[in-house]
Amino acid sequence: GIYDDTMIVMGSDHGLTSTKVHFDVATFFKKEGYRTLAYPAILTIMPQVAVFISGNSYASVSFLDIKEDYTYGPLIEKHGKSIKKFISNPAIDFILVRKNESDIMIINEDGEAVVNIKDGVMGYKAISANPLQISDVECNLNDQEAFEYCYDTDYPDALYQIKQLFSSHRAGDVVVSANVGYDLRDFWEIPEHLGSHGSLHKDHLYVPLLINKPNLLPNPVRTTEIHTIIKEYLG
Repeated sequence: GIYDDTMIVMGSDHGLTSTKVHFDVATFFKKEGYRTLAYPAILTIMPQVAVFISGNSYASVSFLDIKEDYTYGPLIEKHGKSIKKFISNPAIDFILVRKNESDIMIINEDGEAVVNIKDGVMGYKAISANPLQISDVECNLNDQEAFEYCYDTDYPDALYQIKQLFSSHRAGDVVVSANVGYDLRDFWEIPEHLGSHGSLHKDHLYVPLLINKPNLLPNPVRTTEIHTIIKEYLG
């Protein structure tokens, strides 16, 4: 007898895709001659690069030869040979690298694009490639407009996610988004991972959201907005 006064919400924290091929980021850099720190080998002596994996389709890579965060120019000058080889692997959809305080480079095997971030608003421009497969847009999209601009693409909310991620230096020097069907760790996973998430692809970002109150969600929303929606409905 209390259904009409009860709010029921069902959702998911992320999507998931089948994993067909394992490509271990830490192993790649070891083969390139770097002393690599990566879980579970966290006692590496004088590591040169640190690799952090999440969801197995996301990686953060930090080069440890300087204390500051790398920007695009110095990074390519110092480590460009390995990075170019890394990007050419079919497991890699694209990487993200700081260009300067307001620009983030998106780089794939075909070329580069840039996400502009200034005073809280965002823009996008393809340079020699278009990794996000969206039209160029001036740096004037606020958080909600960026959500709507990207929502129906293969990379929903990519502009905002990139902005949010690189607001912290803990993002690392290189952020890696894997292609669907691949993950970024190999034999460390016991049992073997057969599904992955963590990339910026729609199959990892779209989630179902069901609420038993009609018309409460007329449009798609970010999952981070659900708490506010619940609180406002309950007064």
